[in-house]
Amino acid sequence: MSLHATTESRLALHAAANGTCYSELVLGMMGLVRSMAKDRADGSSADLRQELESEGTLALCESAMIYSVSGAGCRFSTFAGVRI
Repeated sequence: MSLHATTESRLALHAAANGTCYSELVLGMMGLVRSMAKDRADGSSADLRQELESEGTLALCESAMIYSVSGAGCRFSTFAGVRI
């Protein structure tokens, strides 16, 4: 599942205060986490890929909580991608 840029921005700006927006944002951005984990674990074990996905998911959740507070000035996917 991926999010349209405007949906991503709307959810990201409200994620810290609204549990529904937070959930939709995290679920909608899991493709980014999986893609980055796959790229970094290229040719490695499934265990490493799973570990990278777990760590990436934590980073995504943290990013969702601080994005609206930080006034990042960029798309959420860019903001989160740096942390993942």
